[in-house]
Amino acid sequence: MSSYRSKHTGSIKKEEQEVVQFETAEQKTEGGAGEVTPTETDALKQEDSTTGNAEEVKVDETLNAQEMKREQKNDKDTLETKYPGNERENMLGSRLKNVTKLVGAHVSVSGGVHNAIANSLSIGYLINLGNPDKEKREKSYEAFLEDLKRCETLGIHLYNFHPGSSVGKCTIDQSIRHIADCINRAHKETKNVVCVIENMAGSGNVVGSKFEELAKIISLVQDKSRVGVCIDTCHAFAAGYDLRTSKKYDETMTEFSHKIGFQYLRGMHLNDSLTGLGSNRDRHANIGKGYLGLEPFRLIMNDNRLDGIPLILETPVSQDDEYKKEIELLYELVGKSSLTEASIPGDFVEGQDAVAEQKGNKGKRSSKNMSGVDSDKKKKAKSK
Repeated sequence: MSSYRSKHTGSIKKEEQEVVQFETAEQKTEGGAGEVTPTETDALKQEDSTTGNAEEVKVDETLNAQEMKREQKNDKDTLETKYPGNERENMLGSRLKNVTKLVGAHVSVSGGVHNAIANSLSIGYLINLGNPDKEKREKSYEAFLEDLKRCETLGIHLYNFHPGSSVGKCTIDQSIRHIADCINRAHKETKNVVCVIENMAGSGNVVGSKFEELAKIISLVQDKSRVGVCIDTCHAFAAGYDLRTSKKYDETMTEFSHKIGFQYLRGMHLNDSLTGLGSNRDRHANIGKGYLGLEPFRLIMNDNRLDGIPLILETPVSQDDEYKKEIELLYELVGKSSLTEASIPGDFVEGQDAVAEQKGNKGKRSSKNMSGVDSDKKKKAKSK
């Protein structure tokens, strides 16, 4: 499971800078959360006198909700007063003025939310909407729906998730149908959150490593305005989609356009890969320091089809300020027709040399290995 609830981008569009209305326990009603209108307040006052105490509580809740809205507006006005005009722009940094690429990163919440994934792994349970076991799939669906409702409460529009797996007990097509059915059910129980399906690396029985599998899920979703796709560059490369040269990048993106369509692309995860093309292994590397290298990211940062969507880093970092350096590096690639035009730090180690360093191997790899060979060929070479 990921962020645009995958979580969060450091750059936010203007229309998304809304004051988030948080639901409190006191604001919940039998029919669901929401604001109580003045008309409803009048109706409450006119109820039978035998429910007088209940009336007072409900009216108080309405007044509390209205007071919360006033306080939130005051907070927003205070921010605008304290940091007017240019000062607010300076807080965001001059590099964000008039940008078309929205690059951000997953950032941990100390002592809280960032522990969720580790905790879910420790109890051995992750959402799998493609599971043929009805009971297990229903548990996954309940968790999925809870996430979507939480997104709506927080005003989050995009929810990124991994589609699931057949667990080897049904066909991929059957698993795809299960996933689409769950999305359709969830759409009926929510209002506006978009379900964003992430492409996968292709290990085991996982669904979604091929563009056509993602396209099949979308074809079975009834409300297509509320379904989309997220391309993870590491996953795509591991699944066999090459991005390392302008020619290969264009071929991959053309295939995506024909089989899915850019109208469904709602975000990307920007990661290099510690393993080669077609490895089917989900092993993220820092930008430019894996088998992909910097060129695919230069191409991404200059592809106007990707303007205005979240570009989220999921690279391995030991502290959040390392993301700052990677984001700056990505913005440096904007407007550059080749890497030679970019101001790359002199000590930057790119590609397989960086992989070798990360693995503790100080020797350089062969030029053939440097270009990234298929995992099957590497396995044969090792066996010899």
